[in-house]
Amino acid sequence: MALDYSLIFEADLEPQSALKLILPIFDFKQCEGEKYLLGINNLLIGSCEESELCKSIIEEDFGFRPSFYVWFRIRSNDDEDRKGRAMMTEIVLELLHQIPGNAVLLFNGETMVLQRIAGKVTLTPIWHNLIPQPTKVAA
Repeated sequence: MALDYSLIFEADLEPQSALKLILPIFDFKQCEGEKYLLGINNLLIGSCEESELCKSIIEEDFGFRPSFYVWFRIRSNDDEDRKGRAMMTEIVLELLHQIPGNAVLLFNGETMVLQRIAGKVTLTPIWHNLIPQPTKVAA
């Protein structure tokens, strides 16, 4: 099973440019033959332009017309899932820091995790579940 997230932006930026922003910071490898796909461990990241249908849906639901999105796929299996979620949260924060404008992070394309509208950031409880909790050590 995989966990899928989409970070949707309203920004004057090409999809591949968003990925280039994180390449020097994180140790990603560009997948062979894929200019829009990066991978590390159990985390895949890609970037695409939004379809007209998706633009209309996001505009109706969140009040902005997106231009592109960055997607994340985490292969789920306990420890690797924790690492993938931790890496994804770092990348989401870095992209939000570097790319101004409205944005929303969705889980499975429909459940809001985080949104930034007119500079105001709103987090849902799902965001807090993404951040891995320290492993408890038995005494």
